[in-house]
Amino acid sequence: MKKINLSVLVIFLFIFLSAAAFRLTNLNLIEFKGDEAINLYLAARPLFGYPFPPGGTVSSIGLLNPPLLNYLLFPFVLISLDPKIVSFFIGLINSFSIGLFFLIVKRYYSLTTALTASFLFAFSPWSIIFSRKIWTQNLIMPLMVLVLFSLGKIVVKQQRKYWIPYLTATFFIIQLHQSTGFFLVLLNFFLFLQLKKNKSVFHLKYILAGTILGILPAFPFLIYLVKNLFTNPEAILVAKERFAPVFHSQIFLRPLQIINQGNFYFVLGQDTLTFKNLYPFAYNLRVLFYLEYLFIPWGMVVFWQKHPQWRFLIGAVLTLPFVYFLLHFEPFIHYFLVISLFLFLFLASSLSWLINSSRLFLKSAGGIIFTILIITSLIYNTAFFKLLQNQQGFKGDYGPVYSASAAEVKKRLLPYKDDPHYQEMFLASFLPIQYWYGYLPVPQMLYCYEETKTHLDELETRLKEVPVDARIQLELLAFWTQSPPTPETLSLLKEKAITIPGYQLIYQAASQF
Repeated sequence: MKKINLSVLVIFLFIFLSAAAFRLTNLNLIEFKGDEAINLYLAARPLFGYPFPPGGTVSSIGLLNPPLLNYLLFPFVLISLDPKIVSFFIGLINSFSIGLFFLIVKRYYSLTTALTASFLFAFSPWSIIFSRKIWTQNLIMPLMVLVLFSLGKIVVKQQRKYWIPYLTATFFIIQLHQSTGFFLVLLNFFLFLQLKKNKSVFHLKYILAGTILGILPAFPFLIYLVKNLFTNPEAILVAKERFAPVFHSQIFLRPLQIINQGNFYFVLGQDTLTFKNLYPFAYNLRVLFYLEYLFIPWGMVVFWQKHPQWRFLIGAVLTLPFVYFLLHFEPFIHYFLVISLFLFLFLASSLSWLINSSRLFLKSAGGIIFTILIITSLIYNTAFFKLLQNQQGFKGDYGPVYSASAAEVKKRLLPYKDDPHYQEMFLASFLPIQYWYGYLPVPQMLYCYEETKTHLDELETRLKEVPVDARIQLELLAFWTQSPPTPETLSLLKEKAITIPGYQLIYQAASQF
């Protein structure tokens, strides 16, 4: 086994610590809203005496996700149900992955490219946002590092057994978020074109093994899918229009924006103006990030020239925005997480070309630009978390921070802190009521209408005793909203809300069906 050079190990640790600086700190400020709460709640179901659910959350394209994230999070929830602790592990995995990214890039490209790509990755504001919360997309990047590692072994070393980790990681990524499937299909297409003249690198046994291992966690979901596809399609599909007949030209900007803090208004919302007023220096420095918009295309040219074996990456990355555009995808920036590490690789290729130049002017320019980008990211990230600490949340997609939300929930549940169901009640209190109408996929997956009907008296008795028991309220809401409530049903719920105060929330939600 080849030993790792001590200096390389020191650099690896330094990159890991750099990535961890913003990923493993300020954990009281993490996002913990609807998606994060549902993910943690589903993963923790076995701890509350339920079986693993056959699926996960509903994705942004309106389809029920496979249960892979439930399984990946389960070891963490065995340690703690505290969202801060679970987020710590997610941040730890992402930080470690950036260190591995450095080692992989160093091996197949160059030390300069590896250093620049890894540090830019470590301090990128969007990369930090998408690597420290309990969200399916936050585990995409570590798996993409495994994909990059496996591709190196297959394409460069021609070691056929690495089809196993490559395909396993590929299918895992698709299960985390279906939108990634478009890129991975493109990647495999361009990879096949690259390798078709060297058919010996393909090996059916390893390809089948990787495919089976990759699909294995989805078996419960596939069984559930088959059972419901024709008899109850609402159990797996939300009737949302994610492919509206509108072409979103912003799609072509997102690959450039995701490498730093482009389109951060989505996160900050109305607090963008607050950020500008309180931290004008950090805010105005953002213009320096536009340098990257120039260096990425140039980096692709450099990459194409210097690494012919890897040209298939450029084809897949360039094609993806056109596919999203033609399919009328909404321009969500997280749809480009799957290509982010390649974008950093291209960006680093242009910067390393300058830094390695024999001309002092170009070498100095490359070093200065790289330093400016890193310092600018550090200043921006520091200001971002300071403002987040002061504001306790943002009026954008970020919303309130966990510590603020948790304090409110704990206050409400204080009289029941010794209740044996307290932990489940606590997590259920974060679940958005609008996600729990009975016709929606997640409630249909968790509850059986007939079983709830059988235990209706017990549930209502519990709600009389503990009117803030969100887990009971959610199950009852799902029960009464299997279909649009009739006037008779609403009248009945109104009567129940008079005698059982915990029913008031159910009645209000059903009235807004």
